[in-house]
Amino acid sequence: MATVSLCLLTFNCAKVLQSAAEFERQTQTLLDTNETNDIRQPDVLVFGLQEVAPILDSCFDDIEQYLKPIRQGIQSALTAHNVQQPSSRLDGDGRRSVVNYKLVQEHSAGSLALLIAINTSSVRLNQVSFASSRCGYLLSSLKGAVGMRLTLSDNHGTSPDSEWTLVTAHLAANEGPAMLSKRNADFQTIATSLDFDDGYALYKPGAHTFFMGDLNYRATCGRSPSTSANVSSQTLVPHDPDVSDELLQVLHNGDVYKQFEEARITFAPTYKFNLLRQQATSGEAGAQLSTVRSYNYKRVPSWCDRILYRTYHSEESFVSYLSSDLIHSSDHIPVVLRLTVPTVRNLVTIALEGETAETSLLSTESLTALYPLNPYRGVWTSVGCLSDGLIGWALYLGTTNRGRLWFGLLLTIILAWIALF
Repeated sequence: MATVSLCLLTFNCAKVLQSAAEFERQTQTLLDTNETNDIRQPDVLVFGLQEVAPILDSCFDDIEQYLKPIRQGIQSALTAHNVQQPSSRLDGDGRRSVVNYKLVQEHSAGSLALLIAINTSSVRLNQVSFASSRCGYLLSSLKGAVGMRLTLSDNHGTSPDSEWTLVTAHLAANEGPAMLSKRNADFQTIATSLDFDDGYALYKPGAHTFFMGDLNYRATCGRSPSTSANVSSQTLVPHDPDVSDELLQVLHNGDVYKQFEEARITFAPTYKFNLLRQQATSGEAGAQLSTVRSYNYKRVPSWCDRILYRTYHSEESFVSYLSSDLIHSSDHIPVVLRLTVPTVRNLVTIALEGETAETSLLSTESLTALYPLNPYRGVWTSVGCLSDGLIGWALYLGTTNRGRLWFGLLLTIILAWIALF
């Protein structure tokens, strides 16, 4: 297998409990292929999720009840697909083979989660390491990233092992130059504080690297945030990301996200939508529901949800980079990237500021020097854990009935003690 086929999905869950049925339907579309166009079955499926749970639950890393329906939906789709096992599947070398998809790894921190499934008929997971980074207020996990570094082997024995760095992130929100700078700073923080216990942060020589999530970069055209929220004209929806998208401008400037690029965007902005309104097309029982989605103009519609990858110098083969409207619970919609990449990733050279491509010797090894592991990452993690605890307890005592009861009881005891002494 000289190439690996990937399918990556990023989705902001909007802090609400997801539908297992909707995630099953979404996963089924990721597995479906049109073999008349020679589209391969993906060897690796990656699900990058943000805002999986409310802030209160995520501050205490208590998001299992929110992950459970997502996991169930994905697993149901994988199981059903395995049972079908059409005889006309193509592997990476054009051979006919059965498929056997399995959810093999999962990693979460705060309200972020990363789930990996592989076709065990074509690839095998050998090693995995985990990392997380905080860059929210007071270094909390309100914003940050989680990642995995995998070593995959070719089950056919025709290619060497390959290493993969997969990261899902949630960066600073809101419009304006100050928040754009904060998003760029968030990437720098994440790129130097993801510790995979191998001496490298985000950048590692020879590793395939994908960075995806609700990166929160905004469109710079359209209305000002101060404009009335009642405006709903389609003229306020940006249509050309090459002109209006902040992230494409950042990638073009090359000061941040060095060696990262993105497939061409051909889909409409993925944020901010009003929550779905469903209406029965007729009054009959079991009638099919029609769906209506519209933008919420309290925010400029923007391409917030993105999937970036380390440059392959045209060795990658894109299948599609599209948005999907199959999950209806969020003010975001999922974005899916399908591509095929070489098993062995060739190193590339890019220019430092003030240099030309001809004179620059900046390779991946040089990038690891530009983005070294932060020596204070342990301290930052400790501070972040403390911040999460403070935020979580403040929300518990101030917003839940049981918390208010305990807070009132504690306050009564303190006041009684003061009165007595």
